[in-house]
Amino acid sequence: MIEDSNTQREKVLSIISKFVDMDDNFDFNLIESIMFVKMILELEEIFHIEFEDEMLSAFKFSTVDSFIDYVISKLIN
Repeated sequence: MIEDSNTQREKVLSIISKFVDMDDNFDFNLIESIMFVKMILELEEIFHIEFEDEMLSAFKFSTVDSFIDYVISKLIN
């Protein structure tokens, strides 16, 4: 059974928040690269997805929402 989009978003956000201190002013591009890689590895393991090599940089995502949308798109496909 496929979870609804809101549940998926909440799960992805909860994983992100383990690696970065989320607040209203958080700039996703300021995340340390090692934290970004660790976060991706956990997302890949939990959701059984794989990030494309060209997407392995926080600079590819302008916002946290764009990152979450990418992860959800991987879940759908």
